[in-house]
Amino acid sequence: MSTVVMAILAVTVIGVICAVMLAVASKVMAVKTDEKAAELREALPGANCG
Repeated sequence: MSTVVMAILAVTVIGVICAVMLAVASKVMAVKTDEKAAELREALPGANCG
């Protein structure tokens, strides 16, 4: 195979591995939202400055 094809393949494999690692980390380190905070945010007016 040519050098360019090998480089593209290597970058693709590294990208897929990083994507899988990020997906697993997202599931493992997930933080549950507080229901009281969600209720409070819904009760507040939606006009925020900024």
